[in-house]
Amino acid sequence: MPGIDFAALRDQVSIEDVLALLGFRPASCRGATLRGRCPLGCSDDPRALAVDVKINKFYCHRCRCGGNQLDLWRLALDLPIHPAAKDLCARLCIPVPENHRR
Repeated sequence: MPGIDFAALRDQVSIEDVLALLGFRPASCRGATLRGRCPLGCSDDPRALAVDVKINKFYCHRCRCGGNQLDLWRLALDLPIHPAAKDLCARLCIPVPENHRR
């Protein structure tokens, strides 16, 4: 039974793709770091969320959540990682990368 190749999916989808789907608008940009309101709804602080677009990582200084682009999508939808990954692929109109197990 094939599983999801999460590494391939992380290579295909950037954190900027996920932020765009979430309607994120940065309040500031300094180099590769974006700052803005946390799309997880934890705060209205316009600088709570820090995103490094070069390494596809985020961290919210209010709710203390962090991770990569798949973690952000999973947390925003409040879903387990497998259904969240499938939903992300569907919204971006890309095939779900499969990892064939033996």
